[in-house]
Amino acid sequence: MKIYIYLILSLLSITWTNAQQNGIIEYEYSYHPNIGKKPTDYAEYKAISSIDKAAEYAKKHNYILEFNLFESLYYKEEGLKTDDIEDPLAYGLSKMIMGKGIYYQNTKRRYQINQKESLHQLLLVRDSIRNNWVLTYEKKTILGFNCYKATKNCSCGKDIIVWYTPDIPLPFGPAGYNGTPGLILEISFFRHTLTAKKIKLKKETIKIEKPVEGIPITQAELESKMWDKRMKIMDKYNRKKQN
Repeated sequence: MKIYIYLILSLLSITWTNAQQNGIIEYEYSYHPNIGKKPTDYAEYKAISSIDKAAEYAKKHNYILEFNLFESLYYKEEGLKTDDIEDPLAYGLSKMIMGKGIYYQNTKRRYQINQKESLHQLLLVRDSIRNNWVLTYEKKTILGFNCYKATKNCSCGKDIIVWYTPDIPLPFGPAGYNGTPGLILEISFFRHTLTAKKIKLKKETIKIEKPVEGIPITQAELESKMWDKRMKIMDKYNRKKQN
């Protein structure tokens, strides 16, 4: 079934061959709180409260995806000045919602780089682009573009849902998501959603600047380092508890 969907989308995309393959997408963020859920203890209440505050700040950021035929760059433009931030911790969390740092994608070489702060260092985290989505026939329109639904399951057990358009058959998307048979115009994860609110297609080629500052590391290496750090923290806590 997946092969047939790819075939249909490939045929649909043929009519787009002479259209622009360069553009800028602006997304808007929305949050859907679990109003019916009541926290069972104070710690859970504080966690929910912090997420709600961070989500309000996240609505004020601008989410941008620039793309050409082979490359894309996703980044955030912060929405508030320092003097207007009442809760710095929640504001810091808001910048990690829907992707942390800058994402560069290259389909010619099938890799992406995420420039971000992690483990107290500025890193250039490299990973591959994968076509591991479950494609469906479910359809809707976003900004006049025909979009199809695709899903996949993340390691945390939650479903990631995207809506991509074969009208622009480039496998780019925001927040490091990619590999669909068309540009991703909407993505939902847990209770967070990014939806395209404006698309500017351009005739001239957009030059994409790949991030170069930071320590190169693969995604697998970073995950291993973070796991080792968690194990050391747990070991230290257990030893302290035994004493």
